[in-house]
Formats: sequence, C-alpha cells, structure tokens
Amino acid sequence: MSAAARGLLQEVAAIARAAGREILEVYATGVAESAAKADDSPLTLADLRSHRLILQRLGELTPALPVLS
Repeated sequence: MSAAARGLLQEVAAIARAAGREILEVYATGVAESAAKADDSPLTLADLRSHRLILQRLGELTPALPVLS
C-alpha cells in the first residue's frame, strides 16, 4: 500500500471514530427520539449527527468525490 493510500485510510478511520463519538454522545443523553423516513425506517438524532460529520469531513478530505448516503 502506498504512503498516500495509508494516509487516506488513516484519515477515513479518524472520521469513522469521530462519527462514533457523535453517536455515543447522543446515546449518553438517554434521549431516543426518532422520526420516520419516507420508507418508514427510523432516523435518529445520532444518525443525523454522525451523517453530518461524515459528509463534512469527507468533503474536506476529498472534495472532488461525491458521497452517497
């Protein structure tokens, strides 16, 4: 694996860990509210916070690549 690929992998892993911290912060509050998406699947505050963090950080890391979520 090239040094560039290792660096990218490390950055993506850091993003995943940060998203996990967002989720744990929401769960620590004990609030488990959710809304229903168009397909009736649940959408929680933890989902939204982690999603927003991932989109922001991936956009900063690789702005030319689209993100599908």
